[in-house]
Amino acid sequence: MKYLVINGSPHKGNTWKVAESSMKNIKKLDSDSTFEEIQLLDLKLPFCLGCSRCFRKGEQHY
Repeated sequence: MKYLVINGSPHKGNTWKVAESSMKNIKKLDSDSTFEEIQLLDLKLPFCLGCSRCFRKGEQHY
């Protein structure tokens, strides 16, 4: 089975340690498991400015 692991934290701290532990346990149960990891920090997404434009006019106006 394929799994997608998304880390939304700006660093690989405690949450990432839990994710790694979970991946190891899943791998023990099913050695054919594969994981794709996405680090949101690596995507260079812009920070929210809190302008609420996406709520007022819709996401396409962001």
